[in-house]
Amino acid sequence: MGIGFAEDGFVPVAFTVWDGFNRERGNKRALSAWQYVYVQPRKRPSPVGPIARASLAVLAAELLVVGWVRRRKNKNEPERDFAPPVTTQ
Repeated sequence: MGIGFAEDGFVPVAFTVWDGFNRERGNKRALSAWQYVYVQPRKRPSPVGPIARASLAVLAAELLVVGWVRRRKNKNEPERDFAPPVTTQ
């Protein structure tokens, strides 16, 4: 239970002081001028690290799949003679 303040902003505060030596009694008090307190934002983790790790993991998975498909295709294909076609005139 408490009061929440907006992060990354200024919050106005004022203070009231009761001074008995100054003959202040009951509701008779001194009131300060408004002061502003800056509430710093909490540190937020950078999204760069997790995004970079996820990107590298996806790239590695894609390269593994492409390599697996190419090896499988090469095993199933018979060897071909890649001699240029003979043309007669």
